[in-house]
Amino acid sequence: MIRKANPLVILGFGLCLASPTHAQQADSGSPDLVLINGKVLTMDDRSSVVEALAVLDGKILATGSNASVKSIISTRTRVLDLAGKTVVPGLIDTHAHFKAAGLSEYVVSMSRAKTVVEALDAAKKNPGEWIVGGAWHPPSQLAEKRYLTKQEIDGVAPNNPVYLRTVGHFSIANGLALQKAGVLVETAIDRVEKAVPPWSEEDEVWQFKIAEGVLNSFGITSVVERATEARDIRTLQKIAVSGEATLHAGLMFRPEPPADMAAWETVISGNGASSGFGDDWLKFAGIKIFYDGGMTLKTALTRDVYPDSHDDYRASRSRRPSD
Repeated sequence: MIRKANPLVILGFGLCLASPTHAQQADSGSPDLVLINGKVLTMDDRSSVVEALAVLDGKILATGSNASVKSIISTRTRVLDLAGKTVVPGLIDTHAHFKAAGLSEYVVSMSRAKTVVEALDAAKKNPGEWIVGGAWHPPSQLAEKRYLTKQEIDGVAPNNPVYLRTVGHFSIANGLALQKAGVLVETAIDRVEKAVPPWSEEDEVWQFKIAEGVLNSFGITSVVERATEARDIRTLQKIAVSGEATLHAGLMFRPEPPADMAAWETVISGNGASSGFGDDWLKFAGIKIFYDGGMTLKTALTRDVYPDSHDDYRASRSRRPSD
């Protein structure tokens, strides 16, 4: 897979590098694609930079001078003149929740709001419709350095259930969505998440395709998705099987821990994957178990109080930790 981000050309991580000093022709045939007149950063032990490379079946077949690589092309080879552009390996994001990048057409964008007034103005829609927003962080983003209140949201959207996700550990809801004021912390978020109408299967496929394209546009060709639900695994496998994936993904399955630990085998068997799962485009990278909150957002249980608090061991203050 190749993505262009002028003045760079980005190569996917699944491409295997041949010798940078001379072209080598594989027994299996001529290349599908040849790039010439470029600055190819081979990333070998000598940090060699060459003019051209050849690709066959998604893998680098040869690298070297324009002349040496041109010598192995055939009538079926697509030749791309880079006109001096630089070719680098695709970037890998090892901690991503990339589906969020594909929700731009489905949720209210809050990322550009700089004040409480601007954020409230974004949270408007036709009466009766759910207003769902995301990809923002009010305390660091807004001039007021705080979250929105229920009263403020109700004032601009009294006839809409409003649910505004922030950075994963906090969410905000209005009266219709929550029936009470406040910011939702950690597991409390699930109560409103389950009330929000689910996306259709077609919507989720399209959301992931958009998200993959967004990451590609930044030169990212591979990710480790750090918390993947069963339905997301099914969706991503559907995209991969169809040949439409543009992002290599290692999935960390996030099951809902059962009360009875003996039921873990049943939980794992229902992870959304079907027979034949796993290849260069999509595979399991591990299991993620969310045991406690996050330190940065002060939702994790601590033995000592947080630095800017006299009595707060955890934002939810449900209990003081035992020694």
